[in-house]
Amino acid sequence: MKNNQETYLQIIRENSLFKDVDNSQLLKLTNDSSFEYWVKRTCILDSKITKKYFFIIISGRIKVYYYNDASDRKLTLFLLTKHDVFDIYNLFQFQTHNVFYETLDDVLVMRTPISAIKEWMLINPIFNTKILHYTIEQMKTLEDYLISTNLDTTTTRLARLLLNNSNNSINNSKLIDGLPHKELAQLIGTTRAVLNRHLQKFKDDGIIDIQNRTIKIINLDLLIGQLNK
Repeated sequence: MKNNQETYLQIIRENSLFKDVDNSQLLKLTNDSSFEYWVKRTCILDSKITKKYFFIIISGRIKVYYYNDASDRKLTLFLLTKHDVFDIYNLFQFQTHNVFYETLDDVLVMRTPISAIKEWMLINPIFNTKILHYTIEQMKTLEDYLISTNLDTTTTRLARLLLNNSNNSINNSKLIDGLPHKELAQLIGTTRAVLNRHLQKFKDDGIIDIQNRTIKIINLDLLIGQLNK
């Protein structure tokens, strides 16, 4: 367990949110926390869980989504991965919001009681600035998403999704590798049937190739040309 603890501590050190935090304070944070392993397709539907704890993702991907009972449809808001955190709302005592979480891979998280991390933040105010920047980035991502789903065509939304998660993207996040088409459809606010038609069109046009649920861009210029169509 000691070796695992040191490995996790090293991963936390690499997280930009904790870049300027003193090592002794990082050790205190990890000592006040526990590490949990969630298997793929674990769903967190009870907001009481996220209300009590602050989570840092050590490995794997988690989908944050909204579910509408009336239409039986899900809307994916974010894909979270290594170094992402949740739930920020509870750090600042906002009212619990109605979103759910689902693991897309086997996921390892660090779980810290909200009371403990709030006390830790008082001693480490640099973290407050970092988490504010992180929150603003998330808000910008959500803003871009809402604008795109209301104003862009499905072709444009799909092209942008592929570009943002390709080997040619700036962050090279590869968040969508291996995801079923149903998940991809929820990411761009459409249905699986509509997404499949567009993927097949991209494939027929020589823009992409699909192997084992991995979409490979084979003509970047043609893909860029699909923006604003």
